[in-house]
Amino acid sequence: MFYDFVDKSAQVEKEELEKTTQEFSLLVEEAFREADSDGNGWLDIDECKPMCESLIRSFGESLPEDQKEILLEKMFNWLDTDNSGKVTFFEFKVALMRAYVKRSLPEELLMD
Repeated sequence: MFYDFVDKSAQVEKEELEKTTQEFSLLVEEAFREADSDGNGWLDIDECKPMCESLIRSFGESLPEDQKEILLEKMFNWLDTDNSGKVTFFEFKVALMRAYVKRSLPEELLMD
């Protein structure tokens, strides 16, 4: 009986995680489409700027312009894993899913 309960609990947790992950994935897709203002299927640094500024505001930070530019560059480099100067949807999704699973931003985005 106890093992049935444990198995059932594990199954419920797995289903909830899958549902939450699916919902997050849809939000990521929507965010990418919204950021891709020219609709070319990839993001350049200018298209990433509003996201970066939004992220800064969400943490209640008020940064000088030079620090905002540094953070923007760091964020873009974090997203652009192949250093092509473009962030593809796959790069965007993988980066955000990693941050979501860890429940934190990567250390390289934190200000010194």
